[in-house]
Amino acid sequence: MVIMEEIYLELYDILLFRATTIVGNREDAKDIVQDLYILIKTQDNIRDVSVNPRGYLYGMVTNMSKMFLRNQKRHREL
Repeated sequence: MVIMEEIYLELYDILLFRATTIVGNREDAKDIVQDLYILIKTQDNIRDVSVNPRGYLYGMVTNMSKMFLRNQKRHREL
């Protein structure tokens, strides 16, 4: 079985670069990637991904970054 934490650590720089590219701010990107790590540690269904776990993490950080931007936009509109 693949250990998601090990893959996360292996891909950390790539995940951080991806998040930074989307949100445009390295500090916010670090928070997003850290939130992804917390999800990995706390949710069993994420730890058990066996098909393309690298792609899964990359997709997760992409989605979390886009969600961050949507939330930022909503807060600015209020």
